Amino acid sequence: MKLTREDWSDAAYKALLRGGPRAVAVAILAEDLDATRGSFYHYFKDRDELLVAALERWEQKSTEIFIDRASSESEPGARLRNLFSHVFQPPTDLAAVERRLLAERVDNAQVAQVVDRVIARRHAFLVECYLELGHNEIAAEDRAAVAYLVFTGWLHLDQSADEESAASTKRLAALVQEMLLPAA
Repeated sequence: MKLTREDWSDAAYKALLRGGPRAVAVAILAEDLDATRGSFYHYFKDRDELLVAALERWEQKSTEIFIDRASSESEPGARLRNLFSHVFQPPTDLAAVERRLLAERVDNAQVAQVVDRVIARRHAFLVECYLELGHNEIAAEDRAAVAYLVFTGWLHLDQSADEESAASTKRLAALVQEMLLPAA
């Protein structure tokens, strides 16, 4: 079977989910794909280019899909409720990689570029919703910043799968929505 650029990008994305940017290693991916490094160089100039492809896939799956889903709502409060109901959930693979990327962005220019773009996109969406709810620009910016700060803090909570943690997570999600959203 001849591998494609998409195959390599998919493998890199899965590695990114498993272990963050450092897990995107050409030799390991070649072994996982039962391929040669030559196959890799047919599609990518270097590991950095592959990492960017994996990060862009993360960007799509962790931001654009959520925003598209939330944007299906016509009313801004409903958009925010839709968005928050999906992001304030027990951490997933996407949340785990998000924690790693936020930490890694300090030392890695490729990671910083994509993460900063994701943060700006998410912030802009939140601001737009709060503006449509009738807040002035400063209040909309402030509410968007608080919502995003809560989200990044949320990523770092220990949310085990046990019953007590699940109940705590549910209570916190309800509190977040109560604080950051208008009444339905």
